[in-house]
Amino acid sequence: MDDLLALIWRRNADSNQYEDSPCNLAALTVIGGAAIYQRDEAAKTAVATAKAAQLLQLQKDDNDYLKQENEDLRKQVEADKKRHSSAAAHEGKTWKTYIP
Repeated sequence: MDDLLALIWRRNADSNQYEDSPCNLAALTVIGGAAIYQRDEAAKTAVATAKAAQLLQLQKDDNDYLKQENEDLRKQVEADKKRHSSAAAHEGKTWKTYIP
Protein backbone atom coordinates (compact mmCIF):
# COMPACT_ATOMS: atom_id res chain seq x y z
CA MET A 1 0.00 0.00 0.00
CA ASP A 2 2.78 2.43 0.88
CA ASP A 3 4.63 1.56 -2.32
CA LEU A 4 1.53 2.37 -4.34
CA LEU A 5 1.14 5.68 -2.56
CA ALA A 6 4.78 6.46 -3.18
CA LEU A 7 4.33 5.75 -6.89
CA ILE A 8 1.30 8.02 -7.12
CA TRP A 9 2.89 10.84 -5.15
CA ARG A 10 6.35 10.55 -6.59
CA ARG A 11 8.31 13.69 -6.94
CA ASN A 12 8.81 15.24 -10.30
CA ALA A 13 12.56 15.25 -10.82
CA ASP A 14 12.55 18.54 -12.72
CA SER A 15 10.33 20.73 -10.56
CA ASN A 16 10.79 18.99 -7.20
CA GLN A 17 6.99 19.23 -6.73
CA TYR A 18 4.36 16.58 -6.14
CA GLU A 19 2.20 15.62 -9.09
CA ASP A 20 -1.35 16.59 -8.21
CA SER A 21 -3.51 15.61 -11.14
CA PRO A 22 -7.20 14.70 -10.62
CA CYS A 23 -6.34 11.13 -11.54
CA ASN A 24 -3.87 10.91 -8.67
CA LEU A 25 -6.37 12.37 -6.21
CA ALA A 26 -9.05 9.90 -7.33
CA ALA A 27 -6.59 7.03 -7.02
CA LEU A 28 -5.60 8.20 -3.54
CA THR A 29 -9.26 8.39 -2.55
CA VAL A 30 -9.84 4.82 -3.72
CA ILE A 31 -6.69 3.60 -2.02
CA GLY A 32 -7.57 5.43 1.18
CA GLY A 33 -11.05 3.91 1.15
CA ALA A 34 -9.59 0.46 0.59
CA ALA A 35 -7.14 0.96 3.44
CA ILE A 36 -9.94 2.02 5.80
CA TYR A 37 -12.06 -0.97 4.72
CA GLN A 38 -9.15 -3.36 5.28
CA ARG A 39 -8.53 -1.90 8.73
CA ASP A 40 -12.19 -2.25 9.69
CA GLU A 41 -12.32 -5.82 8.37
CA ALA A 42 -9.14 -6.69 10.28
CA ALA A 43 -10.69 -5.29 13.46
CA LYS A 44 -13.88 -7.32 12.91
CA THR A 45 -11.82 -10.43 12.26
CA ALA A 46 -9.80 -9.84 15.43
CA VAL A 47 -13.00 -9.52 17.49
CA ALA A 48 -14.47 -12.67 15.94
CA THR A 49 -11.23 -14.55 16.57
CA ALA A 50 -11.19 -13.44 20.21
CA LYS A 51 -14.81 -14.56 20.67
CA ALA A 52 -14.06 -17.93 19.06
CA ALA A 53 -11.03 -18.40 21.30
CA GLN A 54 -13.13 -17.53 24.35
CA LEU A 55 -15.84 -20.04 23.35
CA LEU A 56 -13.25 -22.74 22.75
CA GLN A 57 -11.75 -22.08 26.18
CA LEU A 58 -15.18 -22.30 27.80
CA GLN A 59 -15.87 -25.58 26.00
CA LYS A 60 -12.50 -26.95 27.11
CA ASP A 61 -13.15 -25.90 30.71
CA ASP A 62 -16.62 -27.51 30.63
CA ASN A 63 -15.16 -30.67 29.13
CA ASP A 64 -12.44 -30.81 31.78
CA TYR A 65 -15.02 -30.28 34.54
CA LEU A 66 -17.28 -33.03 33.20
CA LYS A 67 -14.33 -35.37 32.80
CA GLN A 68 -13.35 -34.76 36.43
CA GLU A 69 -16.95 -35.27 37.59
CA ASN A 70 -17.11 -38.56 35.68
CA GLU A 71 -13.82 -39.70 37.16
CA ASP A 72 -14.97 -38.83 40.69
CA LEU A 73 -18.25 -40.70 40.13
CA ARG A 74 -16.41 -43.73 38.75
CA LYS A 75 -14.12 -43.79 41.79
CA GLN A 76 -17.12 -43.51 44.12
CA VAL A 77 -18.89 -46.37 42.35
CA GLU A 78 -15.76 -48.53 42.54
CA ALA A 79 -15.39 -47.77 46.25
CA ASP A 80 -19.06 -48.61 46.86
CA LYS A 81 -18.70 -51.88 44.95
CA LYS A 82 -15.70 -52.89 47.02
CA ARG A 83 -17.43 -51.99 50.26
CA HIS A 84 -20.63 -53.86 49.37
CA SER A 85 -18.86 -56.93 48.02
CA SER A 86 -16.60 -56.94 51.05
CA ALA A 87 -19.57 -56.90 53.40
CA ALA A 88 -21.25 -59.72 51.44
CA ALA A 89 -18.08 -61.80 51.53
CA HIS A 90 -17.96 -61.67 55.35
CA GLU A 91 -21.68 -62.11 55.79
CA GLY A 92 -21.59 -65.92 55.85
CA LYS A 93 -18.84 -66.03 58.48
CA THR A 94 -20.43 -63.76 61.04
CA TRP A 95 -23.50 -65.84 61.89
CA LYS A 96 -21.39 -68.82 62.83
CA THR A 97 -19.81 -66.96 65.70
CA TYR A 98 -23.20 -66.40 67.35
CA ILE A 99 -24.18 -70.09 67.48
CA PRO A 100 -23.17 -71.71 70.80
